Parts: sequence; structure tokens; C-alpha cells
Amino acid sequence: MKTDPDSYQESGSVEGKLEMVSIHASPRFAIYHAISGHSVRCKFDPHQLLDVVKEALGKRVIVSGLVHFNFKHEPIRVEIEDLMILPKEDELPSPSEIRGMAPDFTGDLTTEEYLRRLRSG
Repeated sequence: MKTDPDSYQESGSVEGKLEMVSIHASPRFAIYHAISGHSVRCKFDPHQLLDVVKEALGKRVIVSGLVHFNFKHEPIRVEIEDLMILPKEDELPSPSEIRGMAPDFTGDLTTEEYLRRLRSG
């Protein structure tokens, strides 16, 4: 099989909405990437993940495993190791609900000092 020299693969994760499932021959599903909107094909082991995949149908998910990218650095395929269903947007906390949850997050630094330190490496 010929491979594209500009394509590559690495461990990672992809977020999107799971909208298609097939268990014919090679079990797979497709998620539609949260950023590009393109389909990302995901191969999975039905003995391990079929129930989770069925539950995730129509929902936002994060799939993790070996991610294959095209020459544009877009994910095109994932060999699944894990699948996590994300909460619906209306189930997420509002900014006011999370304010003050980690008061010592920046240590003794102000927010500005902390961000400057992050940006400078």
C-alpha cells in the first residue's frame, strides 16, 4: 500500500459529534470534527466499545488513540483506544459557577504575571 509522504500518525485525541456507526465487516464510526466539520473515521473493537458507541450516537465525544493526519495536518482516521462522551452545553457550568474554584492556581503570582510566565516558556 502506497503511503503519502506528507501524512503522519501520532497518539492523540479528536473531538467531534458521533453521527454514523457501522458494524459490517470492520466495525467503525464517524465523528464530525469540532473544528473542520470533516468526517473522521474511527475503527473500534465491538467487544470492548459497542455499548459506549451506541450510547454516544448523536453526542459530542472525544476519541483517543492513534490519530492519522493528512498533508494538511487534519485528522482523518483514529484507531480507538478510548471514547469519552462530553456533556451537553446546557449541562456545563457557567463562568459564574466556576469563579473562585481554584483560588491558589497561580500561586503568589498575579494573573498577568502567571500568563507572562506561561507565554515566555
